[in-house]
Amino acid sequence: FRLNLGGNFSFTKNIIKEQLEEPKAYDYLYSTGKPVGQIFGYQAVGYFIDQADIDNHADQWDVTSYPGDRPIEPGDLKYKDLDNNGKINNGSWTVNDPGDYKVIGNNASRYNYGADFTAEWNGLDFRVLLQGVGKKDWYPESHYFFGIYRAPWGNVLENNLDHWTPENTDAYFPRLKSYIAEGGKDLAINQTRYLQNAAYLRIKNITIGYTLPKKFTMKAKLERVRLYLTGDNIFEFTKLSKNYDPEILGTSHPMQRLFTFGLNLSF
Repeated sequence: FRLNLGGNFSFTKNIIKEQLEEPKAYDYLYSTGKPVGQIFGYQAVGYFIDQADIDNHADQWDVTSYPGDRPIEPGDLKYKDLDNNGKINNGSWTVNDPGDYKVIGNNASRYNYGADFTAEWNGLDFRVLLQGVGKKDWYPESHYFFGIYRAPWGNVLENNLDHWTPENTDAYFPRLKSYIAEGGKDLAINQTRYLQNAAYLRIKNITIGYTLPKKFTMKAKLERVRLYLTGDNIFEFTKLSKNYDPEILGTSHPMQRLFTFGLNLSF
């Protein structure tokens, strides 16, 4: 019996020590003393319950799509007034005045790891290859997540079905309303409710093989005969929305699952 175990782990941390010219706009990606990759956005605090809740909350017109064309209603998202000025906005969009924005995550892969297990016994061989990222945040910005919320011509996705109604006030998505993920308004703004945990563990490969005993292969004048079955990208453990592949975030085609049966012959 033979068993081999291997693994790797890396931790990433970075700080911008100094840059030649500080940006005027508030940008955590390129500010001295801040790490690269920080995600900046609003803190969501649920949905508006009724008109009294809307009237007593900070003014959200600056972050509402098509303000004036349709009112804010129960079931719309509510954001926290962090600077307590009665308005939800980005202030003067500077380091000293970010309004109601704050750091809500970081899109860097902070913990990368992998493991490789192989075993052999009596002609049988087995291998499992694992890989993953332990900590990473990501904010989706496409139809694959927001569906009909992205634009009026968007598809209605399965996860969109869990939307706010008077009977379903604890839904994942707000009341149905198009255009709320376009133009830097509503869901197009990074915010805590839809910030995704992009950490994952993927079973990258599983291979099972069997090598026939030499007493049989030698009769056929073969040095070695091995049958094997292998699968790639078998399964993922992730909290990420199922419309995305954790290795390829965005709109790219997801990693395909491949299954192969093969025969190795050595003469």
